Amino acid sequence: MTIPAQVPSGFQDMKELYEYLVGAGESFAGTKPVGAGRQTSLVSTAVGLGNVTTAVPYLPSAGDTFAVKAGTRYRFKTFINLSTGATSHTTAWGLTLATATVAQIWGLGEARSAADATIGAWQVREIQAATATVLTAASTAVETHLRCEGVIDFTLGGTIQPFVQFNADPTGTNQALFGTFFEIWPLGPATRLVHGNWS
Repeated sequence: MTIPAQVPSGFQDMKELYEYLVGAGESFAGTKPVGAGRQTSLVSTAVGLGNVTTAVPYLPSAGDTFAVKAGTRYRFKTFINLSTGATSHTTAWGLTLATATVAQIWGLGEARSAADATIGAWQVREIQAATATVLTAASTAVETHLRCEGVIDFTLGGTIQPFVQFNADPTGTNQALFGTFFEIWPLGPATRLVHGNWS
């Protein structure tokens, strides 16, 4: 890939162009950085969620906060494998913002509440805000799986922290289990309508 001598339209400087390229997984100067620009956190050991009805991070504490830049568009994706008590509750997903402000967000949230290794119906809902979006109907199932994916533009940079939230204490032991992850990566300036090698 050839790096242009001048900064292409839509990028503030060469540093921003570089971050976009490595975030998209493109090769740069003959190398292909692994993970540069893309932030990912995974659960390998169960993360306790407590017996609360407030927003709770579901990722390991060492990797539950993600830095985002002002004026930048990002893709995000998460899968959440929850084990809960059997008291009826709904489950919501959202982002806690620190300094960062969202210009716009759109995505789809899917959820199923059913025992492991059984066929269960998925419920689907649009995500149009960073605040808690309820993705499940009330359920007494002790296994809930959430899947969310979308695009988000930030007006101001800062950090974000993904969370889940129950409307009632499920009781029992509530945990995010192995297989849970969240990842976010930059697409480029939020004002740019086309990303990638288009002619």
